[in-house]
Amino acid sequence: MRVRSANAEAVRFIDELVRWVPPVLLLLLVSALRYCTWQGPVLFSLPDVEWLLSAPLSHAEIVRRRLRRGLAIAASLGAALGLATFVIVEGELGVAAWPLLGATVGGLASLGLLAGAAGWLIECSPKRARIVLRASPLVIPVGAALALAPSVVDGDVALWSGPWGWAAGPLIAAAGGSAPNWPYPTTLLAVTALAMVAIAWRRAGSAPTEELARRAGIHSGLVAALYFADVRGAALLVRRAGESLLGMRRIRLRRPRSSWLAVPWRDALSILRAPSRIGWALLLTIAGASAVAAAPDSRAVVAASVLAGYAAATRLVEPLRLEADQPDAHHVLPWRWGDLLLLHCAVPVLSLTALGVLAVTTASFAGLLPAAAAWSALALCPLVSATFASSAAIAGQRGPFPIELLLLGGDAGAVVLLVWLATGPILAAVALILPVSIVQRAVDDGSPVVEPTGAAAAVLVVTLLAAIAYLRSRRQPE
Repeated sequence: MRVRSANAEAVRFIDELVRWVPPVLLLLLVSALRYCTWQGPVLFSLPDVEWLLSAPLSHAEIVRRRLRRGLAIAASLGAALGLATFVIVEGELGVAAWPLLGATVGGLASLGLLAGAAGWLIECSPKRARIVLRASPLVIPVGAALALAPSVVDGDVALWSGPWGWAAGPLIAAAGGSAPNWPYPTTLLAVTALAMVAIAWRRAGSAPTEELARRAGIHSGLVAALYFADVRGAALLVRRAGESLLGMRRIRLRRPRSSWLAVPWRDALSILRAPSRIGWALLLTIAGASAVAAAPDSRAVVAASVLAGYAAATRLVEPLRLEADQPDAHHVLPWRWGDLLLLHCAVPVLSLTALGVLAVTTASFAGLLPAAAAWSALALCPLVSATFASSAAIAGQRGPFPIELLLLGGDAGAVVLLVWLATGPILAAVALILPVSIVQRAVDDGSPVVEPTGAAAAVLVVTLLAAIAYLRSRRQPE
């Protein structure tokens, strides 16, 4: 019996590898390419840009020294990830060690080298950087399609879908999974990586000085912000780096007649002018709802879904965070600080509700949600959206992190910083754990969900009233 149980666990683990390794590698590759839109494998300081690159020297030779180091770091990071993967897989399956080690370290090192070379080509061209920024949100639906496709277990779809699948093939084969003809995509990955390195090396001197100066300025700002534990400032630098490439859309909305609608009108206008916020919120909401519908019994998946919902809310409460960054500006408005915070929550709640309804409907049509669970989720959508928005608002209204808290004795400053950063997700998780448990238990038992949905709604209403009272009692940060 123990042998059968161990074999069943091994088969299940291999199936999970086949299903999830290609989407995860896709996500990591796209994240690396997005990083290269504002930093990259070759970085200069501002004095280097102003003095060294303005000297009558060959830019190609100057860049190639740093490019060589950047490519080595990229390949080393891939190899380190492969080594960690080897330890996990070997611990679970106990297969032959050397083939698995070569497959994981070699495949992911090649993928890292490919990402580094492609990153330099992105660094050389603002046009390519804009393409990456506009296309990268598609990684979430593509990754979900790779993970949920019926034929993905056979290895036909994911392992030939791109470099992320080519790197996963030898790993899955060494682990004992089904990876048909895996040497061919492995060879293709190696050839593609070397060809990309050759192209990057040939174009070492093609990066505009202005682009290198922009990245040097971002790097200096990030170092200063992180030195003072200003995580919010660092995030704003990264976000504005993308917005400077994509630009701002010119959209107008009719001005409201009521003064109480002025703040929601301004918030809606800011979201429409930066559509990436609503786009990321949509993708995160659909991904979270689909994941929790596909694996409702997995605590890790439920926790990740809560984080996705909270991340979607933070995208939409950005106007509130900007208000907290410059609290003196609210003196020209006729509302108390607490009332202003609640007005800033109106558009995020309505937007998240619409996105939640769309996500639940999508999951239901995909067959991931039974009818009873879908109706319960739709009924609770406004309250859950308000919970996420209020949690993000409570975390966002505090303003920048007080630097003096880092000076507490021992490790207390670091602990306070971690608690400060995790406050929003913790609040959202605590507020949702009981309502989700009530509805999930009723769905699992097959009993009617009307009464459990009402009980969950009552719990959420009480939680929201407490959140509203807390926000309304807040005073302007100093």
